[in-house]
Amino acid sequence: MGQHWPTFAVYFNNKSYNMYWKERFEKLQWVRNPVVHAHPEYVKKEDVEQVKAICQEITECLAGKL
Repeated sequence: MGQHWPTFAVYFNNKSYNMYWKERFEKLQWVRNPVVHAHPEYVKKEDVEQVKAICQEITECLAGKL
């Protein structure tokens, strides 16, 4: 997604990919992988809470833009 960020930036409040969103998308991926491969026990509760907050932020960014 980062290499195509100029296309997506308008949907994410034009915040920098490298300075803001990259870390968040990496966190989503880090939590997603064990969950989808049937190992949710590897994910800490704090990480799940962070992912929920990131998902909420994404939802708010996209609200009214699609």
